[in-house]
Formats: sequence, C-alpha cells, structure tokens
Amino acid sequence: MANLYSIIGVDGSGKDFWLQECFRHLPGGSGFYPLPCTHYHLSPYCGAPALSRLLYKLGARADQEEDAALKAMSLFLKMMMFSAECRHLESRFGASTILSTRHPAIDTVVYSRLFLRHIPLGRPAEENHLLRARKLLEEEEWLQLEAFLKEVGSHGSGGSLEALILAVGRRSVEEQIRAYAHIFGAPLPGRILFLNPDIRQVQQNLRGREGAAPEIHERAAYLETLRQEFRSCLDAAVNIAPRMEVKEIVHTLDPESRREILAFLTD
Repeated sequence: MANLYSIIGVDGSGKDFWLQECFRHLPGGSGFYPLPCTHYHLSPYCGAPALSRLLYKLGARADQEEDAALKAMSLFLKMMMFSAECRHLESRFGASTILSTRHPAIDTVVYSRLFLRHIPLGRPAEENHLLRARKLLEEEEWLQLEAFLKEVGSHGSGGSLEALILAVGRRSVEEQIRAYAHIFGAPLPGRILFLNPDIRQVQQNLRGREGAAPEIHERAAYLETLRQEFRSCLDAAVNIAPRMEVKEIVHTLDPESRREILAFLTD
C-alpha cells in the first residue's frame, strides 16, 4: 500500500499552492503522486474526472443557493471518491507515496461539525435534497449522480446521508474519525502538514480567488471556528495513530518554512 501524506487547513490556507510546490520540487519518477481532494479532476492522473467535475458543480450550485444540507451531501460524496482515486494511482501509475490535500475522515469531521449547526433539524429528509439536486443538474448529470449514489449505498452507507452525518456527529471526535475512516476506506495519513496561517492572510487569499463563488464555510465568522475544529481533530487523530507525524506551519511563505514544508512532505 502506498504511503499517504496529507495537507490540511481551512480553505485559503494554501493547501493547493503547497501541493503544486511539492511536485515542482520532486524529480520525475519519484513515485510521488498528487491527489487534490476534493477537486480530483484538476489532476492529470484522476481516474474519474467526469464524476469529480459533476460533484464540484453540485457543490458550487449549493453555495450559490446557500443550501447547507445539499453542500454537506456534495462534500460527503466527494470524500467517497478518495479511496478509489488512491487505488487508481497505485494500480495505474504504481504510486509509492500519495500526497493529498485534505483527508476524508479528518475533514469530514471538521466540516460536519460546522454544517450540523446550520442544517435545520426536522426538515424533510434527504429525498428533498436529492430533488433539489436534480433540478440543478442536466438529465445526463443526474443519471450519473444517481448511479454513484447507488454505488455509495452498496458500500454500506445506504439510507439518508443526512441521517448518517447526524448519527456519527453524536459520537466523540475520536469515534467520528474512526467511523469516517471506515466509511471512506481511508487510513489515517503517515504525515499531516497543518497549515495554520493568520486569519487575515487566509481572508486575503480567499478574496484573491478569481471567479470563485463564496463558499458557505469561507465566511469570516466561520474561519476561526474551523481552525479550532482542525486542532481538536488533529489531537484526536494522534491519539488514534500515535506514530503519525504532524507539523504545524503558521508562517507559510518565508524561506525557512518553505524548506521545512518541502522536507517534511517530499522526504
């Protein structure tokens, strides 16, 4: 099985930038391969680019509609692609080390704890979310999403995704991480880089994104809460996997930090 290293942090912390930097630094034939979760289709090595683009579109439309429940569902489905993309990199390209942005178990716990505060309880069940999704998609896109939902159900997470997120969310943080690692078939990484720059830098980075619609979880009021959730989840993850190496970087753009990051992720 390939080694898995992950870069985590709030949106705007620089995950995609450092993923690209690492692969500019690595020589060809090193056995390292990128996994830009949840934007898998941005990698030339993606195994299911059409599905990735579809889920990206669904999430973007949910942001435009400010539909937190539909956004949570789209994020969950993107995380369901993670293990299949890892297997594709190993079988098709012989990857020995996979470097991902995000990790499905850790990020899902962080973001589900955020979204659970903004999904009104007692609303109609997931069938209505899917009805809204169908209205946002073309017919061929809907058929593709419907097929993927059936595949997700066949892997043991059938039933309402909202109900599953609510049920797992009642457990301790450690139990949530274990549950999602099992659901997504994604072992915890051997190394985690936690990018934790000043919130003002994060906001500046987010404002600089060209043509991007503001995402529900990118509002300034949420960013500090997200950082705290990441720290809590990291503490829990280390308790589960004590041999996991974690490096936190606050000043992400100075030369010393650059050397630290590259050495940590590409060694």
